[in-house]
Amino acid sequence: MRMMGQVLNRFLFGSSIVKATDVISAWNAVLSGYVLNLIIVFVSVAAIMVAFGRYHPFIAPLDEADLRLILAIANPITFLLTFIASLQWYPSYQAIERQRTANRSRGEYLMLLTLLWGASLIFLTATLVVPSVLGVLAGATVHSALFQLMVSQRAIISQS
Repeated sequence: MRMMGQVLNRFLFGSSIVKATDVISAWNAVLSGYVLNLIIVFVSVAAIMVAFGRYHPFIAPLDEADLRLILAIANPITFLLTFIASLQWYPSYQAIERQRTANRSRGEYLMLLTLLWGASLIFLTATLVVPSVLGVLAGATVHSALFQLMVSQRAIISQS
């Protein structure tokens, strides 16, 4: 899993979290990385569908049903790939120190982590049932918050 995460970090965005000095800039780095990863996977899925004759970008490039199908496929793939890549992410020293000075209890982190995992699963499921661009972007916001919290919590635990 570690090697796969290292390979994904070379091709996917988001590992710039190491440059962020606080929680908000780290979250922004993860969010922008997630959206860029979503675009990469969306284009890849669209290309595969073109190769199989399922999507015709030159005849009907904005066919809503085809775009929704591509979005419904690309979103969970992006989540999974970004999750695997995030296992190799590590925040900056300044961000870790700021997290420590916040002095949050482990219970607070676990509660927030549980809530974010639940919200992420709801957004992933909803996107499969009714795919929409706004739903995917809202999900990307929740997913990036989840990944950022996981990375920061993992860094604090590993330095303890």
